[in-house]
Amino acid sequence: MGIHRISGAGWHLIDKLVRAGWTPDQDVIPYLDMIKDQRVPADIYRSIKQTWNQEWNRRVMAELQMKRIEIMTVYDADYPELLREIPQPPWVLYLRGDRQLLNEACFAMVGTRKPTPYGRKITKQLAEQFVQAGLTVVSGMATGIDGDAHHAVLESGGKTIAVLGTGIDVVYPKNHVRLYEKLVQRGLVISESPPGTRGNPGLFPQRNRIISGLSLGTIVVEAAERSGSLITAECSMEQGREVFAVPGPATSEQVPNRYKLISPMFMAMSSGAMSGRPDTVLLDTNNT
Repeated sequence: MGIHRISGAGWHLIDKLVRAGWTPDQDVIPYLDMIKDQRVPADIYRSIKQTWNQEWNRRVMAELQMKRIEIMTVYDADYPELLREIPQPPWVLYLRGDRQLLNEACFAMVGTRKPTPYGRKITKQLAEQFVQAGLTVVSGMATGIDGDAHHAVLESGGKTIAVLGTGIDVVYPKNHVRLYEKLVQRGLVISESPPGTRGNPGLFPQRNRIISGLSLGTIVVEAAERSGSLITAECSMEQGREVFAVPGPATSEQVPNRYKLISPMFMAMSSGAMSGRPDTVLLDTNNT
C-alpha cells in the first residue's frame, strides 16, 4: 500500500479514495482525480500525482523487506477483528515480531511515566496474572508503567505487544533499545506510522486508540490528569471496552477525580466482572 508512504496521504484521504471505489490493487490516480474537489489540499494532490506509480510501490516493498518489516492492511484476513470495530481503524500496520499475537485475547496495561514503588509492584503482579490467564498484554513501550508491564510479561514467559507512536524502526525512548529487541524476538512491535517517522505529540494520542482497540479492556496504573494513559482509557470507553483502575491513595495526584468512578481491577476480578461487561462501579476510596 505504497500510498501510505507518501507524505500527506493520511487516514482521511485514504478513506475518501476507498469510498470512491479504490482498492490497493488498482491505480490510485483515477480515483485521486475523482476526489480532487473533496477538500484534498493542492500540494498533497500534486505530491501523489508526481510520486505514485508501480515502480514506487515496488521500491516501498523492497525497502520493507530489506528492513525486515511486515505490513498488515485492513484488507488482510488476519487483521484483528477487535481493531476493525473501532472508529478509524488503521489502514496499514507495520510489524516486527509475531503477527499472530494480534488475534490473541489481549488486555491493555498503561500508566504513568513516573510510577511509585507501589505502582511498579502492582504492575508486575498484574502482568504475571495476565500471563497465567493466557492473555497477551498490550502497552506503549513508554518509560514507567508501560515498560514495566512489557518487562514483567517477558520475564514471566508471556506474550506482549508494543504499539509505537513513532515509525516501527524508531525506538523511543532511546533507553528502551534492549526492550525493543526483546519484544521483536519474543513478542510483537507494531506502528501505524511509516518507517522513519520520528515522534511528535500528535502521533501518541493516535497510537493510544490502537492500544485500546486491540484489547478487551484497559487497566490504568497511577495515571495523572491529562496524561496519555487517560487518553487510552477514554478511547477504550468510547470503543465500548472495559476500563479498570488500580486502587491508590485517594489523595494521590495519580488518581484523578473523574477516574474514581472506574472499577478497580482487583474488585472487578474478584466479583467476576472480567467475564462480562459490567456497569462502572464506584471506587471505595475509604480502603485505599
